Amino acid sequence: MRLRTTSTQRTYRYVRLSLVGAIVLLGVAFAAVSVAQGPPASLSAAFYTPARDVFVGAVFAVSLALLALSGRSVEQALLDYAAILAPLIAIVPTPLAAGDVPGLASSCPDTAPCVPSAFLPGIAVGVTALVVVGSAGVVTAVVLALVQGTCSRGFVLAASGAGVLVVAVALWALLDAEGFVRGAHLAAAVAFFGLIAVVAALAAFAPAGARARRRPCAVLGRRRRHRDHGAGAARGHRRGARGCGSRGNGGGARRPRRGGRGARALRRFLGGADPGTVGRPRSGGGRPGIVREPSR
Repeated sequence: MRLRTTSTQRTYRYVRLSLVGAIVLLGVAFAAVSVAQGPPASLSAAFYTPARDVFVGAVFAVSLALLALSGRSVEQALLDYAAILAPLIAIVPTPLAAGDVPGLASSCPDTAPCVPSAFLPGIAVGVTALVVVGSAGVVTAVVLALVQGTCSRGFVLAASGAGVLVVAVALWALLDAEGFVRGAHLAAAVAFFGLIAVVAALAAFAPAGARARRRPCAVLGRRRRHRDHGAGAARGHRRGARGCGSRGNGGGARRPRRGGRGARALRRFLGGADPGTVGRPRSGGGRPGIVREPSR
């Protein structure tokens, strides 16, 4: 089956496929580590294994893909918030306890889980970069909306929520650095998957009437509408309304057709007139006229 889509639709399709690819990549890396040295206590604990690079790269890839799926709906705003939180899952590792990763000894001063001190400088650099880039992204989005004239009330609410989220991350990291290191990974992961679940629920339980408000006959009529704005457009509407009982063809009666599309193309190629165009106005330049069958 061949899908006829525009370049924008193909781009969005590939972005969605890249989300699946990143998740599959992470799953394969986790499986490889589990086979090689034993399964970690959780997927987050893969940060402390040789799968760390794949773990971080896959999470950032998911974040960028979610940002690329931009839009003006509530679902898209929630996905933007999830994209802001996703890098925290990779930047701030989960606290490590003894036995979480086979073959890795815990360096915590007591028995409580902790993030090893060797990772603290990387966390500080990563959070700083995330806050700076996130703030710049929110400002850029607002400027673009003002320039393009798309600064609606919904956009203002979504941008405000993103700004509040970035500021909250920065304040938590500054005012309570120890608590941030200990709890940011879990908080970001719970919020991230919670937002994804809400988006899935909104998409699953959306009222079907909202999608069915557009009349299918009218949609078909617009798709098949002729380029001419006169009689050609009316002809396209009659074709689209066929079988729908609209006023375009007198209650939905089908017009008899001689042959299919291939048969008509063959007749035109052989020099004969297309029965579908006999007696119909022309849609090209100049004065409309009647196409008559050639003499035989």
